[in-house]
Amino acid sequence: IVQLEALRTIWTILAFSGRCISEFMSHPDGINSIIKAMKNHRLSEQIQECGLGIMSCIATIQKYAIRLARSFGGSVMSQLVDSLSYPCKSGSIQILTLNALFRISSAFISASSLGIFVDRMHQYFAQIKKEKMNH
Repeated sequence: IVQLEALRTIWTILAFSGRCISEFMSHPDGINSIIKAMKNHRLSEQIQECGLGIMSCIATIQKYAIRLARSFGGSVMSQLVDSLSYPCKSGSIQILTLNALFRISSAFISASSLGIFVDRMHQYFAQIKKEKMNH
């Protein structure tokens, strides 16, 4: 419950105050903590929604959207791809995921770096396909 409320609070702050995104991104453990919470609470739809909402807010700023895709050891993009197949009745997880992916891809288009984004997406989909074949 504590992690859920913390994520919900962060999401609300970032959604209503764009300047707080810069401050959040200045802390190296910020995104890693979000990814860790999402992985540790894989079955909590609310935590997944909050984590994705946070990533979508961050991705509204081009430089941070590109940083999300390029850094953190690929954990952000991996989490986004994993979220596409999350079993959610309302579809809210997939909507938030697609929103974040749209913002990230738009940032790459604006930065004329779309090839990097497409290459990363191909890598993650190939990894998922490989993992499904191994199971």
